Amino acid sequence: MSFVDVRFADQDPSDLEFIVSSEYTPTDTGRFQVISPEEARGLYFPGEKGKTNVYVITGGQKGDEGKGGAVEVVRKADPSITWVAAEDSTHNAGKGAHAIDEDGNEVDINFHLCPSTSADPDISNLVGRNTQMNPFTLEQEITGIYNKTGRTELGVDYHLTVDLKTNLVVPTNRADDVICRDDTMASTVSGATSSAMYAAGKKAPTLEHVLYDKVRFFKLVNAQIKEFNDRIAHDSVLRDIGIYNRITLGSALRTPKVYNSVPRLKVLHDKLSPGELKFFSRVNAAEFLWGEYKRIADANLFFVGDTIEEKNERVARGEPGVLEGVQSVPLSGPCKFGINKTAAGTHSAQTIANAGLDDSVVNHYKVLIFKFGNTSVGGKDKTMSGLIRQDALSKLSATKEGVEYTFEKTASLDAFLTKDEITSAFHEVTAAYFGAIEKGQSLQDSKVYISGIDCEFSLVEAKTLLTAYVWGETGVTSGRARITRNADNVESGQVYKFERKSLQHRNAGDRALDVPLVGVVTAYKVNGDYPGYKSGDVITPGMPLREEHLTVKGCIPIMDLLPSWDSLNEDGTNDLKPGDILHPNWGNYLAKVSGGNTVISVGAGPKTSKKYFVKKVA
Repeated sequence: MSFVDVRFADQDPSDLEFIVSSEYTPTDTGRFQVISPEEARGLYFPGEKGKTNVYVITGGQKGDEGKGGAVEVVRKADPSITWVAAEDSTHNAGKGAHAIDEDGNEVDINFHLCPSTSADPDISNLVGRNTQMNPFTLEQEITGIYNKTGRTELGVDYHLTVDLKTNLVVPTNRADDVICRDDTMASTVSGATSSAMYAAGKKAPTLEHVLYDKVRFFKLVNAQIKEFNDRIAHDSVLRDIGIYNRITLGSALRTPKVYNSVPRLKVLHDKLSPGELKFFSRVNAAEFLWGEYKRIADANLFFVGDTIEEKNERVARGEPGVLEGVQSVPLSGPCKFGINKTAAGTHSAQTIANAGLDDSVVNHYKVLIFKFGNTSVGGKDKTMSGLIRQDALSKLSATKEGVEYTFEKTASLDAFLTKDEITSAFHEVTAAYFGAIEKGQSLQDSKVYISGIDCEFSLVEAKTLLTAYVWGETGVTSGRARITRNADNVESGQVYKFERKSLQHRNAGDRALDVPLVGVVTAYKVNGDYPGYKSGDVITPGMPLREEHLTVKGCIPIMDLLPSWDSLNEDGTNDLKPGDILHPNWGNYLAKVSGGNTVISVGAGPKTSKKYFVKKVA
């Protein structure tokens, strides 16, 4: 018996949420055959005599596409890979990895700064000098490797080198994420933006300063503290409760009554490590921080070296490697596509430049990663093709037995429903969601009531929350439910301008087995003030787009619904092996969303064993 009640409402004709049309859907069709890694290597990564293959992994969506798994995909094609480098990473972006512990059991590990292969004893992992490294967090990350795998001996059980000139995050950089901001619930509080700003201004301390120039370290950190004290003094909310500099903030962060009274302080308190909390209270904070960073640097957790030199030596010896990008093209600073963009250049060209390799002896193969049901997390705005504000779920709550639960995090559902009930509700709401799109009904004004939960959800809110739960789409660094988005050919068109001649890996194709239809945004119709266009114009892939928030405000997404696939294989099974043909609907979907670029592989599950190389056949 259904315990989900959906009450549909029509869209407001004067304020359309979306338009359903097949007019702008690509006519491409595709038939894709599974091939062996050996065939894929010859077909997609043939190499060139006298040069060494280097694979560049880049995100094509909002940063949650599964780049860590894509590293394992290219390793399947090229088992001779010996090194993986993170060139522009931070402790912000989470990436999942599957590893084997000392007893031979498979374990899951979440990495942030470190390359996704950091637990693999057969790979030399490098953290480049363009990263923003927090020594406290790196210490926790390496300890995580110890705890999950039992590997503790650097250089034998695992290999990790951090560049001597890597930029260091100062605790005030993390606090910058909450100072003079009304709402930081969406923030990961990593300090990446602030520390990158100081690095760009040549005012960030480096690992080299910790080891060899204590005076310079003190000067740089004290300068940041001075500037931080000036910023915090302008935060009227904190000033009203007696917080006006680093020391008074440190006192507040030790007092639960105070930090629990301001949500953003609670977020900051919960994110900081014990060492960082001490930093805010110490009189001689720079000296304390130097002592802690020196302790971590001397603890034999990682090697310190020149990662550019090491990579070039390996390339000269003919050892292939991987450059593992962070974030994605739409979030790249040079792309300037959205408000929530990273300060780094996270597209492939910048990743290649940061690596500092001798291009005369390197073959760069760019692999662009997309994911079915692409997601994003963080921020307060509605995203293109997302059809929902990213902080929408944080505004929803329900009470059970006197305890209030907010639906910002998927785990809140466990207080109200069993896992089977959640799965059942997901299927009902998903069917209602696509049914509403087919009929042109409102996703915002249609309401969903779930038995036992005293909360009124919009149809898109219910769909987002249940999808995040069932698909495991929870932000690694924030714990928040990720916002599921439709495939978006127009946004992808902007990505292709940066990533020409890139190969594509398409993740999570098995998710289509859960949904009755597949939504694809094929165009945007201008319906308001949108610079460079007039009302009624239709923007198709390749045409110029303004920043994302302007597109959301001034345009209506034009969507088409494609048929889903009820099996992975065209023979009706879900077991794929070389020679098999992907389900025809899956093949046609890949052809329509790939933008004419070559799809080299697909994912049908999170584990490496569920990644398959494919080729398009007649």
